[in-house]
Amino acid sequence: MVEKKRNISLDVLKCMSCLAVIILHVAGNNSGIFNRILYYLSSFAVPVFFLVNGNLLLNKNNIGYKYVCIKVLRIIKVTFIWNVMVSIAMFIILKRIENPIVETAKNFIQEGYFWQFWFFGALIIIYCFLPLIHKVFKNIKYSVIIVGIFIIFSVIIDVISLVRVLGGRELIQINIIQTFRIWTWFAYFSLGGLLGKEEVLDTINSIFIKVNMKKKLIFFVLYSAFVVAYEIFISSYIYKIKFAEYYYDNIIMFIWIISIFYL
Repeated sequence: MVEKKRNISLDVLKCMSCLAVIILHVAGNNSGIFNRILYYLSSFAVPVFFLVNGNLLLNKNNIGYKYVCIKVLRIIKVTFIWNVMVSIAMFIILKRIENPIVETAKNFIQEGYFWQFWFFGALIIIYCFLPLIHKVFKNIKYSVIIVGIFIIFSVIIDVISLVRVLGGRELIQINIIQTFRIWTWFAYFSLGGLLGKEEVLDTINSIFIKVNMKKKLIFFVLYSAFVVAYEIFISSYIYKIKFAEYYYDNIIMFIWIISIFYL
């Protein structure tokens, strides 16, 4: 079989997301308008990570549970090594004994020194269902239905959360750690798989074939500005919570992520 040519664009997206994640944790969202703009401009990072993973995995020829086990073990291995290094440092500097196995498990539920590794915890959950989803995604019709269900469910969650806040109650997502907001991650993961299908890309290209790159870029810049303005407004005057994670279920965000991928 002829090996499929590597898609460099996906590597660019992953690099952009890595940089954006760093900005999310460094720029902050409470320190001046410039930092807040930079912060919300980087809010595409996590959705794009899941989208790229879905694009790569759901369009492979075959995926079985042996492949899934290898992927999961690699994730656990990397996380464990980081925690071993921290445990050694803690023992040397503070004479405190930390159990790297326990700390590794805590990371996957957004706790511990590397709480940012909740992303890996969410991926492990998705990987448990990967062979089944992969089988379904062989049929373009079923793929569209699955993606539609996940996105609609996510948008419903977002709308209900907005209504709850307007009624003086909390966001739905606020009491669910990011690892277990699995409806969101499945939505972006499956969307990535769908966008990786040649039939879908051909359809998108046929729709926008008469739109030149200059117009696409103008739309993208204006829409990105709209997304940032929306997030700043909602976070300041409605949610009163300024974390980007609470916008991932919004239909505005889904459209933005698709435009980033397509561009």
